[in-house]
Amino acid sequence: MANMLPQEEQRHNRREYAGRLGIVVLFFFFFTGIMALVVILPASLVARQRVLVFTNAIEQAQQAAKRFGGDNLTAVIEETKQKMAMVSERAPGRSVHEAFFRIAKDREAGVRVTGLSYVREGTGTSTLGVTGIAATREGLIAFTKRLEGEKMFTSVHLPIANLTLDKDIDFSLSVTSTF
Repeated sequence: MANMLPQEEQRHNRREYAGRLGIVVLFFFFFTGIMALVVILPASLVARQRVLVFTNAIEQAQQAAKRFGGDNLTAVIEETKQKMAMVSERAPGRSVHEAFFRIAKDREAGVRVTGLSYVREGTGTSTLGVTGIAATREGLIAFTKRLEGEKMFTSVHLPIANLTLDKDIDFSLSVTSTF
């Protein structure tokens, strides 16, 4: 397409275009900077506050270590950890995660666990619900016996209705424990 404008007008239009393009680029960088500040400022404030909290906690621990005889902070921390373990209401090494792991570990080759549920009761005991499919009745009984053999579990209840079929048994059992 032929440009019919005089040379002077063409140069003027190029300068004006370059100026407007420069303004758009400056606005882009300006708004990018503002967005970066909006995103980074709260995170940096939170990080600074956490650093202050941790340094205060370390200073308090060092002061407590000096008060309780010695500059050995590690010994004081270990002693405090032992005291807290004695006071703790939970049995050591017993957690829901560990219970689910033991159930998965104890299952027989023909037993497939399809669901796990957890209910904590107010008396300190917890009930785990296990649902799944067993290939054979013998495999389901062996799985139940293995769970009963675990010291972590206080009782394992398999309803008798789960044993009516010989193969492809949909089962649901409940495991009681204290954790």
